[in-house]
Amino acid sequence: MGDFWYGGDMSARMFFGRRGTSLVASATPGSALGTVAHPHPAPPTAAVTSEPVQIRHWNATGAVSYAWARLSGDAAINVQVQSTVADRQTVNFHSPSVPLNATQSAVFRCTVTDANTSVVVDVPVELSYFTRT
Repeated sequence: MGDFWYGGDMSARMFFGRRGTSLVASATPGSALGTVAHPHPAPPTAAVTSEPVQIRHWNATGAVSYAWARLSGDAAINVQVQSTVADRQTVNFHSPSVPLNATQSAVFRCTVTDANTSVVVDVPVELSYFTRT
C-alpha cells in the first residue's frame, strides 16, 4: 500500500513505493477548480476550464510518461495537456457545456511511469457555471 503525506495546501497525496528510492509523484494543487460567472440574462450553457494542475515526479529512472483516465464523474469533462517538461506535466480540465447554475465533477487519475514502476495521482475536478447579480 502507499504512504500518505499532506502538501502545503493540505491536500492528500498518496505515494506508492518507498520515498527517496522509487518514483514518486504528486499534484499541485490537489484538486482542479474552474468557475464561470455570467451576468443575467445568461446563456443556458458555458464552456468552463479549470486552473492549471501540475503533476510532478521525483526519483525517476529513465524516461517518464504520463497517462490520464477518468475514474468517475461527468463524461463531458476532459483533460487538456498544456506542457510536459523534464520533471512535470501541466494540465487543465475542460467542459464545453456546463449547464447554468450547475457544477460538473469528475475524478481523473494520472499514471506516471518510468523504466521501473508506475505511480498514480488522483485529481478531483469541479467545473461550475452560474449567474452573478
